[in-house]
Amino acid sequence: MMQKRRSLIGFVVSLVFHLAIALLLLLVVIRSLADESANGQVSNEISTNISMEMMMAMVEAEPEPEPELIKEELPEPKEEIPDPTVKPEPPKEEKPKQPEKPKEKPKPKEKPKEKPKKKEPKPLDVARGPKTVESPNNIASKASGPQSTTQQNVAGAGGKEIDAYLAKLRREIERNKNYPQRARMMRKQGRVMVAFTLSENGKPQNPKVIKSSGNADLDKAALKAVENARAVGPRPAGVISTPSVPVSFTLD
Repeated sequence: MMQKRRSLIGFVVSLVFHLAIALLLLLVVIRSLADESANGQVSNEISTNISMEMMMAMVEAEPEPEPELIKEELPEPKEEIPDPTVKPEPPKEEKPKQPEKPKEKPKPKEKPKEKPKKKEPKPLDVARGPKTVESPNNIASKASGPQSTTQQNVAGAGGKEIDAYLAKLRREIERNKNYPQRARMMRKQGRVMVAFTLSENGKPQNPKVIKSSGNADLDKAALKAVENARAVGPRPAGVISTPSVPVSFTLD
């Protein structure tokens, strides 16, 4: 029962609300129609009055005469007639500039010529003395003189051969050198001193680090470069069998 009563009350309330809205809308429409009719009459009267006033203004207004343009007469330019009694001044002649004399270069001083020295005549030996007898030591020293010079020439030729052989060995080691990737990324540089045994055919063997670069990757790469080096030819006389070579790793 309570539910039915509540629903009935709600229906009545909504019906009254809708009726009130409809009445308000109807009043608004009626008032707007009345306003439009009144505004129409007033506007018609205003428009007729405006049109009459415009017609009267058009009749009364007369076109004003255009003002005449006054042209100003410019004075004609007078030609100046030269006075025949006055003689014109002759044009001044410009003197030609004298060319500058080229400066003379200072002559080099001649060196005084040295006078040739007169050769004094050697005194002739009037009396010949006894011949000097050479000792065995002097004879041995004279005999060993040419031999020592030939030995020096041989040693010089051998030194050049040794230098060329060692340079070839270093090039072979450098050819097999590879920069470690991790050391390159970390911008590591260094120099490794590697000692090894050089066989008779010129093959490096048994390399070992005698001075580290401070980086393990660079040290290993130096040892591997020596191990992978090929034989560079028979070892010449004068080259030691256990040389040491520096292997450098630098970034450009």
